[in-house]
Amino acid sequence: MPALPGLLLWADARRPQPAFDRRQRDVVEYASGDLAYLVQNEHLRYRVPQTKADATRDYRVTMVFRRESGQWRIVHRQADSLLTKQGGD
Repeated sequence: MPALPGLLLWADARRPQPAFDRRQRDVVEYASGDLAYLVQNEHLRYRVPQTKADATRDYRVTMVFRRESGQWRIVHRQADSLLTKQGGD
């Protein structure tokens, strides 16, 4: 795998950080040539700015990277909530 962990730390440091606890677990990672992707589960615990109440969110995140001029760049990031599927009536 290319140096994706270092790239993710770089990207994470430049993102607004409302979370006061952030955990992630890599599910799948793959790289070939100048393309790579990573699928993670993220758990955020944060304080809601308007109410100061504690809240949590769980996301499944997919990121696609492309190597340009020797540097890995995020070219796509998508996140969706990890909601529990509800049974029908």
